[in-house]
Amino acid sequence: MKREDIEKAAAIYTAQAEDSDYAEVRDVKQAFVSGAKWRINSVWHNMEEKPNFKILPILLKHKSGTIHFIDETPAHWEYMMKYYVRWAYIEDLLPNTEE
Repeated sequence: MKREDIEKAAAIYTAQAEDSDYAEVRDVKQAFVSGAKWRINSVWHNMEEKPNFKILPILLKHKSGTIHFIDETPAHWEYMMKYYVRWAYIEDLLPNTEE
């Protein structure tokens, strides 16, 4: 979404919220939060899906919960599968700054 689209949606939501009851506003807020969580989680891949190492760097989530950064092709992806639970391309996590 572009900034103007977000601002327009916010203005419409604000106008509607003033005319609606609290439960409706709560439902819209929950839907927005759920959508944001889905978007964040949608860029993470299971370790069985091997990344395209031409698109580096990537982040790896360790079984302990820590996040590791790698910017070069690992020697043994199968070995890493034992210790990590998922990965994501960093470029997929960055916001789109096109206006």
